[in-house]
Amino acid sequence: LFCGNISFYTEEQTIKDFFSDVGTVTDVRFAMGEDGRRRGFCHIQFAAPAEAAEAVKKTGQYIAMYTRSKKFR
Repeated sequence: LFCGNISFYTEEQTIKDFFSDVGTVTDVRFAMGEDGRRRGFCHIQFAAPAEAAEAVKKTGQYIAMYTRSKKFR
């Protein structure tokens, strides 16, 4: 699941906590620039495809107080 426009300071545990009500997050991969800094988006893997489908329903919700915006695809 693509999660865009997140804060550069969002932690993996914050992502896991946010999606804990829809399923088990098995992996969070933050995109990194060549300079080693985060690029403001990540990919999230769930234990089951149905969980990812449920997570999409959270589109438009803020992940953390430092979220720049919120887009899921």
